[in-house]
Amino acid sequence: MMIYDISQEIFSCQVYPGDPAPEKKVLSSMETGDLYNLTAFSMCAHNGTHIDAPFHFFKDGKTVDAICLDAFVGKAYVAEHQGIVSCDDAAKILEKAKVQEPEAAKRILIKGAAEISSEAAKVFASSGILLLGNESQTVGPEDEPMEVHLIQKVFTS
Repeated sequence: MMIYDISQEIFSCQVYPGDPAPEKKVLSSMETGDLYNLTAFSMCAHNGTHIDAPFHFFKDGKTVDAICLDAFVGKAYVAEHQGIVSCDDAAKILEKAKVQEPEAAKRILIKGAAEISSEAAKVFASSGILLLGNESQTVGPEDEPMEVHLIQKVFTS
């Protein structure tokens, strides 16, 4: 199986509005005569390539360390989309994924500046997929991200 690294570069990627930008600090540098190189960094967990664990929007939701890695490892279907993903768009993406590779249809990645509508989120959630990923810093609209995040709770335990 071919493995693709889709992670974003931490210090140059877009930061969600209001979140702190990652910072790095050189503590030791061989270039300046130190014996070794050592760097410290700090960042918000909601930065770069990340997952929104259920705990992000649910007090009793699972934290990242409690989520099975099977959701993140395996074949995935990559769809390209710009703008708002409608329920029809979501259904078409799922259908194309199933036709191309049924196993990949369990993990859907959306390339492009896509925003998942609540209707599309319901389609994805009811399909039983393991993972829905996108390139934006939030899956729903930046000005109202909560509704799309809450839809998963209706379909998952």
